[in-house]
Amino acid sequence: MKKERKVYVGLAKHAFLDFPSSFSKDFLVLRALSFKEEVAALLRLEQVSDENTVIVYDGFASLTSPLLTLGKSHPVLRANTFVAAKLYEVAEKSRCTVLIVTMPGLDSKPRFFSALRPYASEYTFLSRNGENLVVEVRDKDLNTVLRLSMDPGELLSQVYHKSLDV
Repeated sequence: MKKERKVYVGLAKHAFLDFPSSFSKDFLVLRALSFKEEVAALLRLEQVSDENTVIVYDGFASLTSPLLTLGKSHPVLRANTFVAAKLYEVAEKSRCTVLIVTMPGLDSKPRFFSALRPYASEYTFLSRNGENLVVEVRDKDLNTVLRLSMDPGELLSQVYHKSLDV
């Protein structure tokens, strides 16, 4: 995360995350508790991003998924496709990095994979295998490109040491 500008967009329950004050100095934090607020946050991203920005979009589809209980799958898919397309547009125009965080959906695919697929270049899956953290990178078609299994303490140690070298 060596980019100069960092933006965190927290949706639904992620909007309530309490960050240490040092975090908020490094990150612009946007929060959305409704789809209307999510759209406003998306529009704000256009104004605050450039090639030195990394955007973490946490909780993709969390504000629209409850509508599935009403049997409204088509509008929900369209709303999530709109969000994915807008994030892609921001990334392309600003030449910034966008990381979309979502929960697993069906068949080991990201939630609303059909909305993400036209816009995502790769997917990273995190899981645990016993005591180890498993990181798996997959391409656009969900073929595994890289798979690492590592003790979380070892991983943090390597991240810490690399950040000291810079």
